Amino acid sequence: MDTKLKEPRPNRDHRVAVVILAVAIIATVGAILVYQNRPIVDTTTTANAITPPRYEWLRVSIIGDDYTYGSGAQPVDKYTEVLARQQCWKVNASAEVGTGFVKRGRNGTPYSDPARLDSVTTGDPELIVVQSSAADPATEQTAEQAELVFAGLRERAPDAFIVVLGPLDPPAIDDETIESLRSVLRVATESAGLMFLDPLDPIAGVWIGQNEYSSDGFAPNSSGHAGIARRLASYLEHVPELPRVYACDAVE
Repeated sequence: MDTKLKEPRPNRDHRVAVVILAVAIIATVGAILVYQNRPIVDTTTTANAITPPRYEWLRVSIIGDDYTYGSGAQPVDKYTEVLARQQCWKVNASAEVGTGFVKRGRNGTPYSDPARLDSVTTGDPELIVVQSSAADPATEQTAEQAELVFAGLRERAPDAFIVVLGPLDPPAIDDETIESLRSVLRVATESAGLMFLDPLDPIAGVWIGQNEYSSDGFAPNSSGHAGIARRLASYLEHVPELPRVYACDAVE
C-alpha cells in the first residue's frame, strides 16, 4: 500500500510572528506619514504669547520732610526705597526739604497745603504715613495744623489706613523741644482717632542711634534710614487693620 507523507502543518507561532511584524510595519509607516504632514508651529509666536504674571503691591503714600526726601543717604538707601523693596510697597511720596505741619522750608509748602494733600492721596492709597518733622515748633499752631492735615487726608482718602510717625531726636534739636513736640503731636493724632507710632518710646527703645545721623545733625544717614525702615515695618506688620504688606504675590 502506498503511503503518502503528510505535509507538515504551518507552525502557529510563526504565523503570529508574521502578523505582529506586519502590524508594526504598518504602524511605523503611518507614524512617518503623520509626522510629515503635521502642521508647522510657530514657536516664536507661542513663546511671545506667554503672559508674565502680574503682581499686587501695597499702595502707600507718605508725606514728609528731609527724612522722606532722603537727605543724608544715598537714594537707594532712604527708608522709603528700602520699604518699597522689602515690603512690596508702591510708594507715592510727597517729600519737601525743611517742611512740616507748620514749617514751609526755603521753597516748600507745609503739609496742610491743599496741593500736597491732593498729591499724596492720588492713586487710591491703602496706607498713608505722615512723617512728623522734628523742625516744627511745639506749639498750639502745630497741633491745629496737624489736625487740618489729618482731616484733609481722611476727606480725600476715606478708605486709607493712616498712621502718624512721631518725631525722632536728631542731635541738632534739643531734647526738651523734641519731647514737647512729641506730646503735642501724640495728642493731636489720638484726638483724630489715628495711630501714633512713637520712635522715642522708652519701652520699645529709640529707633536710631545718635551716630546714625548725617553731618548736619538732623537728617539720618544710610544706617539711620535702614533703622527707620526696619522699625516701621516691624510696627506695621502687627496691625491687623492694615492690608498685607509681607511680600509681592503673583496674581492669576
